[in-house]
This record gives sequence, C-alpha cells and structure tokens, in this order.
Amino acid sequence: MRLSEFLSQSPLYDDLSGSDIDTLEQIMMVRDYHDGHQFFGERSRAESVYLLMSGEVSVTARGRGSRGAAEIKRMKPGELFGLVALIGHERRSASCRAVGPVTAASLPRSAFDLLFESNSPLPQHFRLVVARQLARDTRSLLDELRREIFSQAQSA
Repeated sequence: MRLSEFLSQSPLYDDLSGSDIDTLEQIMMVRDYHDGHQFFGERSRAESVYLLMSGEVSVTARGRGSRGAAEIKRMKPGELFGLVALIGHERRSASCRAVGPVTAASLPRSAFDLLFESNSPLPQHFRLVVARQLARDTRSLLDELRREIFSQAQSA
C-alpha cells in the first residue's frame, strides 16, 4: 500500500489535506521489515521517526538494575514511534522491534526538523498528529501506572 492511500484511509490523519499527504509521501520512505527487525535500541541516537502502516512493533525498556527488558507497549498501525527522543534531541529511552512482518514509513531527523520549520500548513497539521500520539501514549502509561498502584494497594 502506498503511504498516500494509508494516510487517506486512516481516521488518525483526518486533519491532513491532500497536498499535506502528497508532501509526506515525497519525504517519507516506506519499507517492509522482517520479523525481529530492530528499528532502534535503547540509548541509541534518534535519527528517524516511524509511522507503522502494517504489523506490530514491540516497545521494550530495561529497568534500573534489571538485566532484562520488559515490553511497555505494542504499537499498532497508524501509530508513530521513535517520536519523543527525536523531539527532545535525546537518546532513545526504549527499543523497538518488529513482531512479525512490518511495513513502516520513516522520516529522517533532517526532514522532521525542516518540516517543523516550514511556514506551510503541513507543520500545523503534523504537530496536531504528533500531539495526539503523545497524548494517547501518556494516557496509556497513566492507565498502566494506575493499575499497578491499585493492584499493589489491594495486595497490601
């Protein structure tokens, strides 16, 4: 599937105009990835943001003093990943790996930065997409934290 078709059919991207979608299709690269492909590792430099078009991506992180990593989220089609470190110009706080075959579009840091510096309407629409993604992620993490707090309180 082409990126323009995906964005046009996804309700998550309703605010993007036809010209916005055409521009994104020109600056983003769509690729297929195999099961187990590691998009990036924890503590790596943030070089790109990804839009998951099909499949699932596991987001894992290591706890302090922990030897293993725990899954903190499963990304579904339509979601952006690798966003927080790119925005904050920081190292990655988690690792992302394909679970089964995956199709994703990537936007390199240079294009991401240019996109946000542009005076066209696209940056405004894309900022809204980014804000919605960050709000969904924050809500999901808060829900998980609440469940953990309440389960500990009930077992005490």
